[in-house]
Amino acid sequence: MNKLEFQTLPRSSPAIDFRMLDYYTRLKREYKCQIEQVVIFLQQTTSEIVFKQEYIDTNTKHSYRVIRLWEQDPTILLAHPALLPLVTLARNDSPNILLEQVAEQIDMIEETIERQNISACTQILAGLRFNKNLIQQLLA
Repeated sequence: MNKLEFQTLPRSSPAIDFRMLDYYTRLKREYKCQIEQVVIFLQQTTSEIVFKQEYIDTNTKHSYRVIRLWEQDPTILLAHPALLPLVTLARNDSPNILLEQVAEQIDMIEETIERQNISACTQILAGLRFNKNLIQQLLA
């Protein structure tokens, strides 16, 4: 079982590392299966929390995977239509050009409902990085 957690902010209550331990124990108790946990941070930050990949307490150590989206290669994400919304937050020296590439890729999706859904998701996530007018201009 995969457990994905998307975070825009590094701080939360309870803390992310403790929450990952809590999720793990509850899922393990309920489903008794292998669990892979991934926290995906969407907005760039230098907070030490986004570099932490484990919860450590007196007698407990629990690890999970962390993906900092702003460090990811957009080329890999561009290859999969369902990941296009995430591309807008990926590593790039020319983010506006990257947003244009995403818009072009979305336009090439033949199925109308799929294209509309991916466009809507892309607009929401792009709003974490881009001006709303630019998003509307390219994706409306």
